[in-house]
Amino acid sequence: MNKVLIAIAVIIYILINCITSRIYSAKEMRREFICGQCLVGMICANIFYAPAWFLKGLRAFVVATIK
Repeated sequence: MNKVLIAIAVIIYILINCITSRIYSAKEMRREFICGQCLVGMICANIFYAPAWFLKGLRAFVVATIK
C-alpha cells in the first residue's frame, strides 16, 4: 500500500512540473517563484519546481540548437 501511495505522489509531482513547464514561460516562472517571495518561499518553490526549470531550459536549448 505504501509503494502505491509513493508512486501516486511521484506521478502527481511529475505531472505538476510538466504542466507548469508547459503553461508558464521562463519570465512568468521567475515572476511567480522568485520575485516577491520571502527567502524560505523562494527556496521551497524552486526546489519543488526544479524539474520544471530543467524542462524549460532543455526546451530552450533544443530550440536554439535546431534553429
